[in-house]
Amino acid sequence: MDALCEVHTAKELEKVLHTDAEIIGINNRNLHNFTMDLSTTTTLLNTLSPEQRRSKKIVCESGVYSFRDIPEGVDAALVGSAIMKSTLPELKLKELRGKPLLKICGIREVEEAQECERLRVDFVGFNFVAPSRRCIPVQKAALLRAELKQTKAVGIFQNQSIEEVNFIAQSLNLDLIQLSGEEDQTFIDACAKPVIKTVTPDQLNLDLKAEYLLVDGPKPGSGTPADFSSLENTAQPFLLAGGVTTDNAWQLLNTFHPIGLDVASGIETHGRIDINKVTHLVNLLSSC
Repeated sequence: MDALCEVHTAKELEKVLHTDAEIIGINNRNLHNFTMDLSTTTTLLNTLSPEQRRSKKIVCESGVYSFRDIPEGVDAALVGSAIMKSTLPELKLKELRGKPLLKICGIREVEEAQECERLRVDFVGFNFVAPSRRCIPVQKAALLRAELKQTKAVGIFQNQSIEEVNFIAQSLNLDLIQLSGEEDQTFIDACAKPVIKTVTPDQLNLDLKAEYLLVDGPKPGSGTPADFSSLENTAQPFLLAGGVTTDNAWQLLNTFHPIGLDVASGIETHGRIDINKVTHLVNLLSSC
């Protein structure tokens, strides 16, 4: 067993560097007033010489809720609250490791659900929005839901009553509810399951509290690309949808750094789910 030596300030770090401590934890929390400053790790890290960086293991501690919070150059991160507060800790752990999540939206056949489960897709979406061509009856969704053990089942709704949303979510034992309309925080809080809330790029920084925020274009589910340029410098974790395909997925991940992708039309051929495209996307994200 090794010992981790924790520091909070440059003065403490200087003291530790004169010892044989090999693992140094930089705590972003001020223990006098308990405020959090994620720049603490970066600031102290930049005071180390190249030799000191090579000879020490640096751990970023406190305030880490996404891989975006982990500064470049550290060897590890200490995470507690982010995992404990998550309703899906296994996916939160995957996200913290910088592995993109994948949601396949609009499955309609048992074979599609079986293949998504076999490929270990993170989420699949059952569409309950009546105008959509991907909408399926609850009875059909129940057959698909029965095939999912590890893959999370998401019900997609848009401007429907909270009674309908919760009835379907509870009847099917869905893992999450996706709200793709004009639902507000009051509606989110009334949902019986954790929520994925769809927002446009300019709505991302609204103070909405949900399990995930999903950035999409002005017409969710249409496959129409949106202007995502405003996302390049945002610190808010988000899933990305809207015109995602097997051809542009890698570029979107590396340009905007979402925590995951949501794909519907981009993995369809002639309007139906194409398992070859799903497999390609799974393999692509696994290599990240």
